[in-house]
Amino acid sequence: VLLYVFYQLTSKSELQKSRINTFNDLKIMFDERFAKHDEYFNCNALVTSNFDFLKKVVDKIVELSI
Repeated sequence: VLLYVFYQLTSKSELQKSRINTFNDLKIMFDERFAKHDEYFNCNALVTSNFDFLKKVVDKIVELSI
């Protein structure tokens, strides 16, 4: 919900560049930093399923913000 609210609040043209940068940083965090040691959580289905869900949400929001 927080990502959606941020997306809506930054929809004005003067804030779109900031929104795109923020979402790109978030995508990099999920794709690179969080995935760096994913073996730590491979045995925990709850953590991995929540991570997969959040990654899909972030990917979709980044796709919409471009």
